[in-house]
This record gives sequence, C-alpha cells and structure tokens, in this order.
Amino acid sequence: MKEKIIISREILESYDNINVFESFIHVDSSIEWAQDNSVPVTVYKKSTRSAKEFQGLAKEVINYGSR
Repeated sequence: MKEKIIISREILESYDNINVFESFIHVDSSIEWAQDNSVPVTVYKKSTRSAKEFQGLAKEVINYGSR
C-alpha cells in the first residue's frame, strides 16, 4: 500500500500549482466512531493518533496559507 501512496505523491508533486502536504492520516476506530456519531475525531478523543494527525494537518494548512 505504501508504494501506491508514494507513487501518487510523486505524480501529484510533478504538477505545477499543486501542493502536496506532508501529513498522513491513519484510519482507526476513533475516526469511524466519530463519523458514525457526527462528531469531529478531535472532539471525540483528541488523544488518539488520528486526532493528533488531523491537528498536525491543520497546522500544516495554516502554515501554508500564511506564506
């Protein structure tokens, strides 16, 4: 699976005007529970790996926007 992700990243990075973020969100049961209950994973369990990864992505997007 990682090979497919790396190839896709490489293809996207080859295009002009497309930003590929470094963050990667792993899927786990906390995401599924949050989706089933219409609650953000960061509200449901902010200590989970996926919640921390979403917070990292948010910081990455904010940093990208402030360039």
